[in-house]
Amino acid sequence: MINLPPELLEKADYYRYAGYSIDGVFGAMIDSKQVRKLPVGWLLLLLVGYLVVIGPLDRYWLRKLGKQMLTWITFPIYVALFSG
Repeated sequence: MINLPPELLEKADYYRYAGYSIDGVFGAMIDSKQVRKLPVGWLLLLLVGYLVVIGPLDRYWLRKLGKQMLTWITFPIYVALFSG
């Protein structure tokens, strides 16, 4: 409270904003050069592959090993691999 700028105490309508307004953020995102985007077809293919791996394939593999409780370990590993 000691380091308050005097303008805060003098004017009732003084607002101090830090950073960009939401319009400025969206404008910067549109104007910036971005990394090439993944085509929607590839994205859907990866999504289907991910769902197959975390669903039936994981269940089959762990059931065959008799260690279905390992899904608590394998699921986060799949998430990290597919995120990478």
